[in-house]
Amino acid sequence: MKEVAESFGLSRSSVSSKFIEESAKQLKSFQNRDLKGRKFVALFVDGKYLAKEQIVIGLGVTREGDKIPLDLVQTTTENAKAIGQVLKNLMNMLLGKSFSTTKCIENVNMLIERNLNKVKHWKTSGQRHWWVAVALLEIEPRMKKVKNYKKLPLLETALREEVLKRKIIKRKAA
Repeated sequence: MKEVAESFGLSRSSVSSKFIEESAKQLKSFQNRDLKGRKFVALFVDGKYLAKEQIVIGLGVTREGDKIPLDLVQTTTENAKAIGQVLKNLMNMLLGKSFSTTKCIENVNMLIERNLNKVKHWKTSGQRHWWVAVALLEIEPRMKKVKNYKKLPLLETALREEVLKRKIIKRKAA
């Protein structure tokens, strides 16, 4: 129990055993969610620094416009800019302004910061991962649909066509 409390950056005396147990359950719940039945048509990836370490968060958008935190990883850099630009251009053509900015995931980062603003001392990398996962689970039910979500099937179709076109070009080149 002491190791778990310390992984949060808090002394054992300042954290109740019940809170630690519940947080551990929430982390496990986040990591083991079944997302197979969802149809994702967009993905946002953005990084957030916590105590000088980068956490990269993946946020999926379903055909129905729901925003779902998918995963988070710890890394030293944020290297999704080139792929992000291509996807952003395509989404902007089909869906307008709502997908031409990173506001969607920046709002998630802002909510994470609000949830974690009282944590002042981070001891380990594991604790950052733990706390962000718990914050994402707490935030997810309050997320609003993305604007223009009714046009997301157009994006899905365009992406499928683009993938098919690239496969054909690749085959011809081989």
